Amino acid sequence: MKALCSLLGLGGFKAELFDDTHEKIRGVKAPTLVVWGRQDKFLPFSHLQTFMGLMPGAEAAVIDHCGHVPMIEHVAKFNQLTLKFLAGH
Repeated sequence: MKALCSLLGLGGFKAELFDDTHEKIRGVKAPTLVVWGRQDKFLPFSHLQTFMGLMPGAEAAVIDHCGHVPMIEHVAKFNQLTLKFLAGH
């Protein structure tokens, strides 16, 4: 419960958590593939646009019928996307 309370307030996730994460994301310079589950309830699909704006050189891949852990929920599709991305870099 303590861990959960450290992340959440009455309005949802605490803003300072996103500020820190966004700052770290801006610093990524390596080629990056962002794989997002369209039905992610933890970090909704609507957050992908913000995420991509922080890393303009990143590539995005969206997996339908998928939640927060595409590498577990859709192993074959995730591996296919990852191998294609790696082959191009």
